[in-house]
Amino acid sequence: MDSPALMRLISRAKERMPLLPGTSGISAEDAHGTPPQVIEAGAALGDLEEYLDQNPGDFKTVIEFYLECAGNSRTFPAVRAVCLHSLKKRGPGLISPIDQKRIAALPEEVRRIESEL
Repeated sequence: MDSPALMRLISRAKERMPLLPGTSGISAEDAHGTPPQVIEAGAALGDLEEYLDQNPGDFKTVIEFYLECAGNSRTFPAVRAVCLHSLKKRGPGLISPIDQKRIAALPEEVRRIESEL
């Protein structure tokens, strides 16, 4: 059974995913520098990581969220890379071959940023 606290953290992270300018998200003006929405998303992802540090057995519940976040072409590549990084850090042995293919199909930019984290 999924923890209510974990479900709230996932929901909060989803709500805070910043959308790129022109996709009903961050304005073009806010896209220069680090938009506040990106900082908020980072904080939400950090809260999720803290939860997983204390409850590593719950990671399987979060795999799909991280895959969706990393694959969302409407959000900032840096945020997508953080999701990919968390997925790769916690996922060895837990990610299915199908999900491995989803990861391999991510844009080079996202994979490059992730490799620098």
